[in-house]
Amino acid sequence: MAEIHFILQGKGGVGKTMLASMLLQAFLSRGKRCLGIDTDPVNSSLAAFKGLPVKEIGIVEGDGTGNIDIRAFDMLLEELINAPSDEVVIVDNGASSFMAFSTYIRENDLLGTLREAGHSVIFHSIIVGGQGLNDTCKCLYNLFKDFKDRDLAFVWENPFFGAVSRDAKGEHKNLEEFGVIQENMEQIRALVKLPAVNQNLAGRDLQELFARCLTFDEGMAQACIAVRSRLQRYWREVLRNMDECGLLPPQQEEKVTDASDAHEAVATSTESDPGEYHE
Repeated sequence: MAEIHFILQGKGGVGKTMLASMLLQAFLSRGKRCLGIDTDPVNSSLAAFKGLPVKEIGIVEGDGTGNIDIRAFDMLLEELINAPSDEVVIVDNGASSFMAFSTYIRENDLLGTLREAGHSVIFHSIIVGGQGLNDTCKCLYNLFKDFKDRDLAFVWENPFFGAVSRDAKGEHKNLEEFGVIQENMEQIRALVKLPAVNQNLAGRDLQELFARCLTFDEGMAQACIAVRSRLQRYWREVLRNMDECGLLPPQQEEKVTDASDAHEAVATSTESDPGEYHE
């Protein structure tokens, strides 16, 4: 049974492609066979990550109407239905085609078709702080209104632009207390929080990493010690949060085959962690 993951959020610039790339990297790090599909014909952001297995299928017509290109969508559907049973597929969708894409999924019962083919379907949507808070919450509300499936979505909290919280009538509420979350708990698999960062340090490192369309491994390999340390700590926390919500398969432990390997493993485990600061 293949896992089909859709990144769905109608607000642009909130980290959809960042999330798609991180999901691909996370599953690949666990030994999973993966494919990313970039459906945005304008930006092709995910396809720009040359270190990741990504295929471009632009599903929107190029006339500026935002309408779905039926032939391209048929290609996408064919790709998903024929996905190998051991594959994880991450579908990144652009903000401009969110409404048309969501409508087509619903009206053509894409979820039912994929499930009949033996695949599981998971949605991912992002809520950001700052000026995009209300818009991302509204898009999430519409997603839950259109799709009533239980345990359908992971909701991601991205604090990069500010705290994901609000004050109303003298009451402070965090994301888990928002009405859109409380009223749709049956449809939510888990809330996943991306780490908060210092904008002048790790924040700048991340902006450069994704602007250059590099994976974390590629970015850390090219960075100086300080930047590598910050990226490593951020990435480890992301993976830990994914693990805690049950999103990723368990990490496979390396087998020790003989005494020399066992000695090497013990020696390695006593070395200081390059991703941690020491006094």
